[in-house]
Amino acid sequence: MTESAIPRNGPMTTADHLHADEIVRTRRKLKMAKPLNGTKFRPLSPIAKQTLRRLLDGPIPVSQVNPGLAARLRGEGLVIQQEHPSPYKTHLGRTCSHFFITEKGRRICQDHEKAIDETEKLKKDEKK
Repeated sequence: MTESAIPRNGPMTTADHLHADEIVRTRRKLKMAKPLNGTKFRPLSPIAKQTLRRLLDGPIPVSQVNPGLAARLRGEGLVIQQEHPSPYKTHLGRTCSHFFITEKGRRICQDHEKAIDETEKLKKDEKK
């Protein structure tokens, strides 16, 4: 723990070190806290589904995905993040982080496509 973590006047004492360690532990707990609704997730938004469909065509740079959406896709195990050659001219010859779709993400895309097909069939049947 760095000495700048807690305000002090003079050298740090043992009590100061214990207090600083407690602050660190509390901050770690807050970062690793579970979602308020437990482990449940809401259904994927249309933008999330569109992003997964884009990933079916190939990897995309992490910088092209909304940070909140990126965290959700990573958290649910729908994508993995790996280094890949950069597509940007300013990064020529270097790598940047890209998202790759996982099998779980592919299954969700397939299920979504099946649901769309079934909905279209139902609409056609209603018109007849």
